[in-house]
Amino acid sequence: MRVECESGAGDKQNKMSELFGRIRLRDEGAYTELYSVVRRTVSASLRTEFGQDSEDVGHEVFMDAMSAIKADVIQKPEAFIPYLRKIIHRRRIALITEKIHARKALEIENTIPCSAQRADTIVEVSERWEDVQASLRRLDPIKQEILKRFYLEGQSGDQIIAEMGLTQTQFRLHKSRGLRMLAQRVEMRMAPTLAKAG
Repeated sequence: MRVECESGAGDKQNKMSELFGRIRLRDEGAYTELYSVVRRTVSASLRTEFGQDSEDVGHEVFMDAMSAIKADVIQKPEAFIPYLRKIIHRRRIALITEKIHARKALEIENTIPCSAQRADTIVEVSERWEDVQASLRRLDPIKQEILKRFYLEGQSGDQIIAEMGLTQTQFRLHKSRGLRMLAQRVEMRMAPTLAKAG
């Protein structure tokens, strides 16, 4: 019985080693397989911990793991699960930090007189919105369309996949990469403003 267990574990490790090799060779089919492995491994715990954001967090975990495999940061299959745990732990800390910042921002807003708060907020929101729109226009058309439909028009992932003729993996890849690129571009556009303010 023990030998069978070890053999099963050995088979799994061999399959993962082969998968890692295919990912390093940029095999598109290997990306889909890795996505399935990550989903099977972490989706239940992510749903419990991140709720409605679990799909996005799961995709971030997948993208990070894929990049780490390509860069040889994860070299052996036995390092894969600990690496996933580390990424999820980082995301958990980031989520807690975001909540703390949001709470502090709300406390600060509540101390500002109402008329001044409205004027500052209107200017700040309109400037940020212009940065977001300009950055969104610089994305490739597929990513731009997915982000507009999902975040601005409130369409479901299934609806976007059906209407745009995408696979689930293509949708997740474009959405995740588009969000990352959008965030980077917005930050770059806002950097000079923040530097002046500082």
